Amino acid sequence: MLSSQLREALGSLTREAQDPTRAPILSRSELGREPLKWLKYIVMDRLGVESIERVRSQIRRFSLDDISSARDCARELVAEHAEDRGRLVVAKVVPWDRGAQLANFRMQTIADVDRSFASIIDTFAHQRHELWCCDSSIRTDGFNLGGRINFPGLGRAQVLELVWFASPRSIESVSLPGFHLPYLKAIRPAYARPEDFEFETVHIPPDSELDRHTQLADALEVANALDSRFSNMLTLVSTLRQIGAGEVCYCFKVSEGELTIIDWDSELESTAN
Repeated sequence: MLSSQLREALGSLTREAQDPTRAPILSRSELGREPLKWLKYIVMDRLGVESIERVRSQIRRFSLDDISSARDCARELVAEHAEDRGRLVVAKVVPWDRGAQLANFRMQTIADVDRSFASIIDTFAHQRHELWCCDSSIRTDGFNLGGRINFPGLGRAQVLELVWFASPRSIESVSLPGFHLPYLKAIRPAYARPEDFEFETVHIPPDSELDRHTQLADALEVANALDSRFSNMLTLVSTLRQIGAGEVCYCFKVSEGELTIIDWDSELESTAN
């Protein structure tokens, strides 16, 4: 599905199950002014998966035309966390019609900021993009992790993956040599109980202070937290199937024990150009 078609498809989504008028989830004005990535957050909000206010509190949005303000924001965030190596500032380049696999720039020092923004200007200047700045926890202790869970097609297993002290994107590197983060993969029959997850892979690096008991306890707590939103997450999955989605995958993070759903993806986006 082309990116422009995906935007149109999101515009056709309705609350069919809850609203006999089949009113659209997104307004025409939102479709005309918001990048695809933000439209995904609005859809999550209106189907009860994650509050748009919570998302908005974690993201500072800028136009690439105002890149100096974005750079100032990144510098302020880096300076604010200068003594905390467990915080990471991320600048995300957000094209108008792409909602996945976005360019991320990770920063922990002022030098990182200057290098990152020089690269952003060199690569993306004068394009119709937004630039988002946010900070997240990469603490190497406590209940902090990133993860993803799929909602598969009929008859397929549900997979939960967790990586401690990192963002969900780090899961893409699990199979690479030298992967150094605690990681867990669990499976269960689709939509069974949290305690029905079976741990398929449990990886703890030799130098990690995380122990297996804590890792498994964290995983069960995450599974229960996700299941508390199960009906709303499934409503979004069912809604996306109106426009041809099969499997839907949610990405989330847990910071100091608090769960935030930060994205959803489907094969509709993986085939968008």
